[in-house]
Amino acid sequence: YLSIDDEYKQARYFYLTGLSEQERKNLYSNIVHGFKYVKRPDIKMRFLICCYKVHENYAKGICDEMAKHQDTSGINFQKVQKTANEQFHGRHT
Repeated sequence: YLSIDDEYKQARYFYLTGLSEQERKNLYSNIVHGFKYVKRPDIKMRFLICCYKVHENYAKGICDEMAKHQDTSGINFQKVQKTANEQFHGRHT
């Protein structure tokens, strides 16, 4: 049996050691570009919670990029953080 956090270790390691700062910025931008085609905010939120579980800065980087592109879903990093900690702490997303 693996803990919930174990599910994210490999992705976290890649995020922290496998990507340069510029590659992370490109990743955030690419994700936000793809978000333009996602009409349901709950889907965006669920994805961002998974990113948050990989690493807090992963979700924050995407949320910051969403704000730059004036995403209208109403999602921001504080909402992602709160939802992840209150509804999905110790649970699968």
